[in-house]
Amino acid sequence: LHRVDKKTAGKIRVINDIFLHVDFSSPSLSPDVIFMHYPMHGEGAERLYLNLEEKFKVELKRGAMIISAIRKLSDQKSFPEIAPAKRVQCPFGGVTMHYHQKF
Repeated sequence: LHRVDKKTAGKIRVINDIFLHVDFSSPSLSPDVIFMHYPMHGEGAERLYLNLEEKFKVELKRGAMIISAIRKLSDQKSFPEIAPAKRVQCPFGGVTMHYHQKF
């Protein structure tokens, strides 16, 4: 477990919302790191995921990191993986984390 100093902790903002409703290009938000999980199954899940990728491509600033659980981003040109995928154990089971950065 890593400790975070108070200055850094003051910069952390958790947004629990539907990503399609969030304006990531807003100067008041402009995230450095996004964590997203891919628990979707069934019809429409792939389209939703690709829509999120397109939104990130348009709205995220260059250099922003996306940590994606379960599934890597498909647009490797815009979002190359910057570290090897890593399998981690979560309370609900093992998950592979993928680390991307907007190019």
